[in-house]
Amino acid sequence: MPRAPGRMRSGRERPRPAPMGAAFWRFWSVEVATETGLGLAVIALQTMVLLDLGGGATEVGWLSSARFLPYVVLGLVVGAVVEGCGGAR
Repeated sequence: MPRAPGRMRSGRERPRPAPMGAAFWRFWSVEVATETGLGLAVIALQTMVLLDLGGGATEVGWLSSARFLPYVVLGLVVGAVVEGCGGAR
């Protein structure tokens, strides 16, 4: 016997999720704007390297990889500090 969409086996309707509050939508819209701006900045910087500074694919590759350099360096330093400060195991 086919079930109607949105209904459980016993015939009761599923409870509806609580509506998202204004704070969630404010957070979500700011997050979308931030990520969009960061993406456009990356594209603009790569375009500037290609067109204005006369760089090629190699320079754009170095620029793209340099974005992740702080994470690598800080990850290694912070990892060593945490390992050195480790408590009793």
